[in-house]
Amino acid sequence: MERTHLRINGKFIQSIMKDGRIQYLVHDGASTQYLDTYQALDGTEYEPIYKEYVSTGCVVLPGEPDFNAKPIDVCLSVRKFWADNLLMDNLSIDVLTAFTYFSWFYDSTETAPYLLVIGDLGTAKTRVLDIAKMLCFNATMLGTAVTEANIFRLQHIVRGTQLIDEFERKQSDKSSAITQILNSGYMRNGTVLRCDENNKPRPYKTFGPKIIATRSMPDDDALISRCFILSTKRKTVKELKANNIPLELSDKLRKQAALIRSKLFGLRLRQVQVSAQNNKLYFKSQRPRDKQLLVSMLSVQPEAIQSILAEQVERALAQSRSTPQLELESNIAKLLCAKINKTVSSKTNSMPITITINEIKAHLAKGYQMHHYSKTIANACRKMGFELERYNKGMRLIINSADTMDDLMEKYLIGKAA
Repeated sequence: MERTHLRINGKFIQSIMKDGRIQYLVHDGASTQYLDTYQALDGTEYEPIYKEYVSTGCVVLPGEPDFNAKPIDVCLSVRKFWADNLLMDNLSIDVLTAFTYFSWFYDSTETAPYLLVIGDLGTAKTRVLDIAKMLCFNATMLGTAVTEANIFRLQHIVRGTQLIDEFERKQSDKSSAITQILNSGYMRNGTVLRCDENNKPRPYKTFGPKIIATRSMPDDDALISRCFILSTKRKTVKELKANNIPLELSDKLRKQAALIRSKLFGLRLRQVQVSAQNNKLYFKSQRPRDKQLLVSMLSVQPEAIQSILAEQVERALAQSRSTPQLELESNIAKLLCAKINKTVSSKTNSMPITITINEIKAHLAKGYQMHHYSKTIANACRKMGFELERYNKGMRLIINSADTMDDLMEKYLIGKAA
């Protein structure tokens, strides 16, 4: 049975490239040995990942571990590598640093946050993936032509950090099989069932950190809620040169990254994250999913900078949630909550409630100085899950239950006064 890495009876079993071939490194905390295969107590025989995955650059494995590095030094070297080779703001670099470090310990947490990298053509989205491929745990490049089978089959074998480029919006609808697989991979018990050649359902593990590069925000809110969102912007060659950012990632940089991977691998085998996970971290966010993201990613960071990094990463998460689309939806939600509350308070119980898109448009312009086309508002209402119908020469929104107000208040963090 092919597996890139395993944890069995307290032993770490990891595929590595040694002496020109792929072997298992088996570490029990006190000693290390190298094996061509590993046989578990139940008789199951495991094989390292096939060489073709590594030789084609699809999967990047660690080299032999460096057991002497300190967590704080390794984390800072990860940050320096990101900052030296990618021109982004400091908060984004902090998130990328925390995510990279987290990826080496993700299987000691209950959830695996994703990174969603959004930007137009030529805004360094691929550079983010290239560096992540050099630094993250068992990085697996799925490329651009992603299918659902690519995702669940490779994650079941590799169980590392998946990298997806040019994720298309049409793949991101909540009914899409790809979106459903990605949503399942956020939790430790994430699994999908697919039938084998004998039509027998077979479980595939999907749990693991993922970086998704895309040109537009996904349509599925559940997928977005699992992500830290980073925006990339176009930079000129002049800007890159002024900040000493290389135009190409050279072999010299790849060797530097390999040394960092070896140090991260050594930390993983030493289980240095265990003591850090005993610390209690405080986060301001009131969204349960956001707290999950933050606790998982930050609980394994080096103790010396854990609290500082936690503050920075939470700031970045809060900023990423404040998108123009979310602001529009939030203000629409406030208006609808006020309308539902007024109807319920009047005790007329006149359901369903209707409101025209033009009324919403006028309210946004008057109350928030927000000026949007009717089509933009209608699309936002549909994305929020509302039913629309034609009315006179426009459209109107239909609210069928007073319970809608509670749903909106929870989703958009609206206070009771709304």
